[in-house]
Amino acid sequence: MPVTFYGNPRFDTKETAMRWQGDVKAIAELEDRFAVAYQAGSRTSLFCSADGVTQLFYAVQGGALHYGSSVSDVIGSAGLNWQWNYEALADLATFGHVIGDHTLHAAVRRVGSAELVTWDGLALSRKKLDIQRYSTGDPSKEAIEVLLETVRAEAGTDDLISLSAGFDSRMILAAFLALGMRPNLLVMGADRSTDATIATEIARKFNLPLEHVPLDGNRMITDRSLIVRLTSGTKTIDNWHTYEYIAAGNGPAPGTGIWIGSNGEFARTFFFDRGLQFYVANALGSPLVRKFWDAKVRRNALPDSLRPFLVEELRECLKPEKQIARLLQFFPQRSLGDTNDQLYLERVRQFVANGLRLVSTRYPPRTPFLHPKWIAAVKRMPRHLKLGNHWHRLAISHLCPELLRFPYDTSGKPMSQGPGFRYWLGFSPHSRNIPYFDYVNFFNSPRFREVYKMAIPALNGIFLGDDTSMLLGKMPFRTTAYFATLSFFAEMQVDSSSPGRA
Repeated sequence: MPVTFYGNPRFDTKETAMRWQGDVKAIAELEDRFAVAYQAGSRTSLFCSADGVTQLFYAVQGGALHYGSSVSDVIGSAGLNWQWNYEALADLATFGHVIGDHTLHAAVRRVGSAELVTWDGLALSRKKLDIQRYSTGDPSKEAIEVLLETVRAEAGTDDLISLSAGFDSRMILAAFLALGMRPNLLVMGADRSTDATIATEIARKFNLPLEHVPLDGNRMITDRSLIVRLTSGTKTIDNWHTYEYIAAGNGPAPGTGIWIGSNGEFARTFFFDRGLQFYVANALGSPLVRKFWDAKVRRNALPDSLRPFLVEELRECLKPEKQIARLLQFFPQRSLGDTNDQLYLERVRQFVANGLRLVSTRYPPRTPFLHPKWIAAVKRMPRHLKLGNHWHRLAISHLCPELLRFPYDTSGKPMSQGPGFRYWLGFSPHSRNIPYFDYVNFFNSPRFREVYKMAIPALNGIFLGDDTSMLLGKMPFRTTAYFATLSFFAEMQVDSSSPGRA
């Protein structure tokens, strides 16, 4: 029985494959991030672990199931011509990631979280497996214990922590220090950036080795074809620093574990962490869900000036009412808190997963906040702990209270100090930061403009008459990032297919 594992599972994949007899439930209950494909005769099955982060794509073509770890792999295997998926294009423009099983290719799908996809040689079936972890203890304490257990089980002597000024990576460092471990630290950004400044202070205080990786964007441009291939075109260029700081660093040998705070935001109220304003909006129930996302969709929309130039199919998918209907088709419309929590997990499965894929080009990511037991504990956590970084402060104070003495933004306030009265009234942002990279100046640089201009003609099938010249004019930052990414992805595909309307 041929078995192929994807991602960076901690278990021995060869041994697991040898003793596995096709019992999907047994493999599904492994507490790790992975996807797997296995064949038995004419039957092929694909499965992704409950976190849904590991990417595995598929398409049925020519009476066969074709699959791979990127959309490009599937296109090449199946011999597909390019066909844009306009719903996915609309999702990426508005939300910064696609939704559900969609990809940028109309015929290629992605295996969902805890989903079993089976091809029997004639027909395709899909089934969601129930592998929820249930517990009854204090969820706040349980989440801390899961973090400690994960560090104990997975930490290596040369491991890195990707450190920023924020709460999630500092909480991981607190767990290491509480267990008497002394990790290497890695931070990215300009010398004066908030992340670099505060990470340097922490490293000096605890006498920990720190590598500081500046960003200039050149590696992102040089390696753009690799980046869009690994992320299947769905991580826009304004987030490619995830690749550059890993690729440009001089740290430990490839294969060393790197600890990343991915999904730590789940213990917050990511999209609307606004104190009392959240409580009021949440109490009003489902009507506020539609109103909230309608405002967000309209705010993130592509410029009206571009719409007349887009093909009709994309214009239709970009209508706010269409996007809201699609959003609520996937996520429950019970309350703002419930819906936004579910949508955040989808963001993790899509947007964050792409970042982890880029990091894994050099180091296997260690992600304690993607552990199913941690997610289960946070789901049960009362909402007041998930507002204003309450639980994060509680966890750090339990593990290493000295870390709370350092600020987390340019205000200079120690992390131990709560968000304050203005936060609870919804008038004050969480933090003020000097960014680690100036993407606006990067987009205006001669080199970026040159490669963007050369790639734009590959965007066949998105613009009427394929006239894309207006993209080189003054455009909002997010619009440039969106179309540049699509043009680099389409350019990468051009050797094997001609992107356009089928």
